[in-house]
Amino acid sequence: MQTVLAEAAARAPGSVKGTPLQQVGDLYASGMDVGRLTLLKAEPIKSEWARIEAIDSKQVLAESIAHFSLVLSDGTVFGSGILPEPRDNTQYTIAFLGATLPMAAQENYLSPDMAKVHEAYRTMVVKYHLIAGVPLAEAQARADKILAIESRVAGKQLTPEQARNPSLRLKPMTYDAIKALVSNFDLDTFYQAMGLPVGHDVYVLDDGNVRERNAILGDLPLADVKVLLQWDLLRGAQPYLTPEFTEPSMELSRVLYGNMLRLNEFDTRRNLAKFGKPVSEDGFVDPRATLPTVVNAAYSSDRNAIEIPAAFLQPPFYTPNADAGVNFCTLGAVIGHEITHGFDSIGRQYDAQGNVRDWWAPEDTKAFIARSQNLVKQAAAYEVVPGTHLNGELSSGENLADIGGLTLAYDALGKYLNAHPKENRRIDGLTPQQRCFVAWAQNWADKKQPGMLKQEALTDGHPPGTYRMFAPAQDVPGFYATFGIKPGDRMWVDLQDRVSIW
Repeated sequence: MQTVLAEAAARAPGSVKGTPLQQVGDLYASGMDVGRLTLLKAEPIKSEWARIEAIDSKQVLAESIAHFSLVLSDGTVFGSGILPEPRDNTQYTIAFLGATLPMAAQENYLSPDMAKVHEAYRTMVVKYHLIAGVPLAEAQARADKILAIESRVAGKQLTPEQARNPSLRLKPMTYDAIKALVSNFDLDTFYQAMGLPVGHDVYVLDDGNVRERNAILGDLPLADVKVLLQWDLLRGAQPYLTPEFTEPSMELSRVLYGNMLRLNEFDTRRNLAKFGKPVSEDGFVDPRATLPTVVNAAYSSDRNAIEIPAAFLQPPFYTPNADAGVNFCTLGAVIGHEITHGFDSIGRQYDAQGNVRDWWAPEDTKAFIARSQNLVKQAAAYEVVPGTHLNGELSSGENLADIGGLTLAYDALGKYLNAHPKENRRIDGLTPQQRCFVAWAQNWADKKQPGMLKQEALTDGHPPGTYRMFAPAQDVPGFYATFGIKPGDRMWVDLQDRVSIW
């Protein structure tokens, strides 16, 4: 592909203007002009920087925030988009949200152990501003303000555990209610600039983030708000500017930067145009996670659907000539894992059509929560690295899905062997059931640095592979019979401490 693009770039100057060859060739050539990128520094965003400097009222501020919501991938301060209506996912509705934080995880901002991270972040912010032509003393003062503002937001936004709960993450609000929530912001002007219908009800994503950003707009002088907007502009445009901004460098030119803005705006407007139309079912649940080339599997609660991409159907998850014991507890267990998500703490809040509706009886919910506590305790007792234990609450959904997937695979394997008795034989001294559990463990075997393991334990809903290897099997009754596990053995878990939900 690179060779084709390079050839197109070489031939573009002699091509007819407006042809695909000329357009693609010139675009590629501009993006590869590293020398020009280096000379330009922050020149490509000069007009956008000046636009922020010229803000002199709430109305102009709202118009500018709408503009940057369209042209920057992460937007700034506030943003709005389109999503399937959570309680009727045949229709699109409007979402309102606060911009994501550059360092994402709350602990990166709030943990007392992050002093070095904060210093490195300040250094990066200062460097960006110096390249943009801001004097050193002012750049340092801006860095302190930016970190303080972002830390305020981090302290009010949802925790990773809360963000998994749709009732906390998605708050339906009338237009009057959201307008009151962002009382320091000209919402009418923002919606008009975004091309959205003023007065329409919305879903607020992470209302804590939105509420705090509104408070910040009320507390800070306009000059400090401009500092925040200019920082969001710098980091949003960074991949398309001089290589001084990033390592490894993003080799893009001033022209490409302008094209990327237009591409972002086009994609955002295309999404906004969905409003008022039926929800389309012709795309992937999560295009980033379940493209045909991605080795992953996913369950979508708002569609009540699972996706197994084509790339997943290869070793080690699936081997056509492998015996049933292996395939049932690799690919089969993964399918069971995704199905189980429809019946966990999140899935129970979505009905068969994927609409937000708690369809469980109150007594079932109460019993589920009570039985799930063993799962939380099991995970919390596991020390990933010295001094760091798994977050049992955060990982409970994935741990439950692992138990469900392995249980379903084991039971399905038994039914298959009853129908195909000739395949119920030992291989390398192992029964099909034993090969099932061994294959499961081999799927998750990995080796990572302690720092990575600690990060996974604290912030990732998926526990480290070393835990997934053995922990789910300890809650599957068939595991004990298959290997003859008895009290006193290392893998033994007392019956009252095992997880048994369904």
